[in-house]
Amino acid sequence: MTKATITPSLWDFATAFYAKPAVQSACLTLQDTAGVNVPLLLCCCWVGKYYGELPHQLSVDMSQFTADYSLLTIEPLRKVRTTMKYSHNAQWPIKQKGWSELREQIKAIELTSEKLLLQGLEQLVKACVKDLPKKNVEYGDGRLITNCEKNILLCFESLDVNQEVAATLANVLEAVSVFRTA
Repeated sequence: MTKATITPSLWDFATAFYAKPAVQSACLTLQDTAGVNVPLLLCCCWVGKYYGELPHQLSVDMSQFTADYSLLTIEPLRKVRTTMKYSHNAQWPIKQKGWSELREQIKAIELTSEKLLLQGLEQLVKACVKDLPKKNVEYGDGRLITNCEKNILLCFESLDVNQEVAATLANVLEAVSVFRTA
């Protein structure tokens, strides 16, 4: 069996991995407390698990694409959706049900936007997949880190890794190490 036949698409990996309750909780915690872009985080895990370590320039390109795309699409949609969650005015001539349905439609568009982001990230990775080193690397203090962890550190260089963020990232890394696709 070739690697291409056993490696899931980034979208398939992301949806299956994110469906794990502990993963979803950790990802949302990182998004809400540290500003982590969840699709980029999931991409870092996917690349590390199936392809290896990201070259520095690819991590820069992925981070820039993600920031630009998210600023234009995902973030405004998420802001509208989250604002709508508690802002329905009972005095308005719009029923709560209609308001909730509109919010769900915006949520679906936000998810479609995230899917497009993941597809774009996958294309960036696959354009240079043959150049990705496969082995785990030794960190400066002598401990071995996985490709997933290395990729996350590269793509989120400015992340303030306090104790809570480190523990939450450890949960994601543990989950990806035991994750198996169907």
